[in-house]
Amino acid sequence: MAIGRSWSPRLWILKQIRRLFISTLVVWENACKLPLANTSSIDCIRNGMEFFAPRNNLYDRFMSSAVNPIFYKKIVKADAFTVSDACIGCGKCVQLCPLNNIRLDKDKPVWGSNCTHCMACICYCPKEAIEYAKRSVGKPRYHFEALGVAESIV
Repeated sequence: MAIGRSWSPRLWILKQIRRLFISTLVVWENACKLPLANTSSIDCIRNGMEFFAPRNNLYDRFMSSAVNPIFYKKIVKADAFTVSDACIGCGKCVQLCPLNNIRLDKDKPVWGSNCTHCMACICYCPKEAIEYAKRSVGKPRYHFEALGVAESIV
């Protein structure tokens, strides 16, 4: 331990969560590069096929039971959502929020504290007026309809 630095259990826990999160991202990034058996997830949806069986190992159970609640409580917040002057107050973000976490105040969206970061508000805003801090600026918006699977899901 370096001189002049104090040790706190809370800081140590947050560093461990960050380390686990980063290592999980690396594993996920590498897994995404692997080809899925013989078919993609989109093909599974289009053809009404079942997805591959989920993994059930100690690491995944740990991540789901211990790390996820802490991660969501400490990291996943709606504070970073911003709305530009391009917003027309149409309310589409309010309608699409699966957790009813967005309300209109003076024709501008306001986020509550129950956000899961599905990003539907960002992706379906007709004026692209919603951003998540600087992280979403300039990034493409996705629409499930573009995959040609929306009709079969609804």
